[in-house]
Amino acid sequence: MAGLNRSARAPANDIDRRWSEIPLYRPEQDLVFFSHIHKTSGTSLSSLLANVFPRTAVVPTSHPSKGLLVSQLQGHDSEWWQPFQLMFSHNRANVTDTIGIPPTKTPRVLITIRNPLLHKASIFFESVCRFGKHISDDGTIDQEAATLARVNGSGVDTEQYNFCRDPEMWVGSKQFDKVYRNFEARWLSYGAAEGHPCIRPDPEFNRWRVDDTDVGGTCKAIKASGQDADVWAAYFERTADAAIRRMEGALWVGVTERMEESLCLLFLTLGKKESEMPQHRLKIPRPITVWHDKAKEKAVSYDRADWRVFEAANDFLDLRLWTARERLKGAGDEERARLGDHCFQVLAGTGGSGGE
Repeated sequence: MAGLNRSARAPANDIDRRWSEIPLYRPEQDLVFFSHIHKTSGTSLSSLLANVFPRTAVVPTSHPSKGLLVSQLQGHDSEWWQPFQLMFSHNRANVTDTIGIPPTKTPRVLITIRNPLLHKASIFFESVCRFGKHISDDGTIDQEAATLARVNGSGVDTEQYNFCRDPEMWVGSKQFDKVYRNFEARWLSYGAAEGHPCIRPDPEFNRWRVDDTDVGGTCKAIKASGQDADVWAAYFERTADAAIRRMEGALWVGVTERMEESLCLLFLTLGKKESEMPQHRLKIPRPITVWHDKAKEKAVSYDRADWRVFEAANDFLDLRLWTARERLKGAGDEERARLGDHCFQVLAGTGGSGGE
């Protein structure tokens, strides 16, 4: 799995050197903003942030698993915003543009990225099947619990139910295409969808739809010309480029599969003492062999946007871990006490589990 067996590494070129810089956090000026994609461990991270920051520093209506009430946050002056340091939500990634945050506060984005196949599998089994906890390691399902889920109207229709019983069947279906393409790169690059003539943006925060209507003949003409694959490939490249640029401007980039290292780097960046991350919300979709053989074979034939973004997120983490390690070489007891023993060891390379 990409993201495994990764570790701190020294920068090798100008891009690496730029990405290796740990951004400066200014508590009095910066407003930390975390808007996460479903099934990336974001709700657990939001809960952790709510415990790390004082309650009085959290923007009203912020909730680990709900959207911000934007209308209640508009129209306030600098004095109202002054005490706040943290805002998190399920709103679209650029919600800060619509609230009217005064120039005395600078939004600083936190970003989490997850292995694309695990992410899509988790979306399906935990959000669509709604009874993922009944799926055993070998892929069998507690049929009584699954049947109850259907009877109770949990949204699992017959086709989905069959897919939940047999993940391999779903990987081979058009449903897989739909879920796979609701992707992380699109979330991070919210303006890039305008670059494809067959794309019709969806009002929902992280979705788009293929528009099969004849928009001036352009969309259908591209399909008829045989250039459709090239146009899509170029679109996904632009989307990945935009997503990576947004990561470059983020205060922190974390990788779900490497959350121990990611969190310790976050605590170092924020100047906060380590706090334990709730683990119960992060579930690994099963059976895993389907996602690493059948699904990957199919998924790589689509776009590479998510994979480029995932690899870039791992590069950010590797390079900034190296910077942290260099910084902590001369650290004394005071720095160790401020960060906490566990994270000090993880970042210094002397303990912890490292990359998962």
